[in-house]
Amino acid sequence: QTKPLDGIVVIDDNSESPPIDIVREFPGVTLLASALNVGPYRLIQQVIYQTDYDAYLFQDADDWSSSDRLELLLAAAENYGAELVGTQELRVFEDDRLLPVVYPLNVNAALAEKPGHPLLHPTSLVSRNLVLRLGGFATGLRFSGDTEFLLRSQFAARIVNIPDYGYFRRHRAGSLTTDRETGLDTPVRLELIQQLKKRAIANTSAVREGKLPDLR
Repeated sequence: QTKPLDGIVVIDDNSESPPIDIVREFPGVTLLASALNVGPYRLIQQVIYQTDYDAYLFQDADDWSSSDRLELLLAAAENYGAELVGTQELRVFEDDRLLPVVYPLNVNAALAEKPGHPLLHPTSLVSRNLVLRLGGFATGLRFSGDTEFLLRSQFAARIVNIPDYGYFRRHRAGSLTTDRETGLDTPVRLELIQQLKKRAIANTSAVREGKLPDLR
């Protein structure tokens, strides 16, 4: 990165072959290996609780970032006073096709209009202060924890996307969003998303009536 990271943690969620040898090649990188498969949000939350950095930059294992991603996100966070910042996405298919995916620059405005997913979690930079104020990620969720966090964050922080394409996301069979048990179109995921949207709508109505949102 054009702005070096202060620390890197590789999270292994009880895989059959933790990347011990790979991580050993990089003395500044810490490997956190879970004894149980618990889902990414519980492990992310543990890293945030056990470290004391100002902000955290996410990176999924299948994907890669532009070299200036961190520099651009930090600049946007400072310029806009934002505590959660994402980038645009270049989706990479298995046949090497690239699809540019555009997200709204003003995430708060998009969420005020309707609950959805106007920011892609693995592209994002989040402040530690925001995570702690909100009580962290929903560690009981094995998927959609990023959506749940985003829908609460809109009531507590400024959220923006930068116009730059800083993230290359690989689309492949068998990933969390395409798997037959956890994919975006599976009944269990659709049911959870409806629950999250219902709660977000209730919070929006409460705020419009001058009440406090439920951010638990």
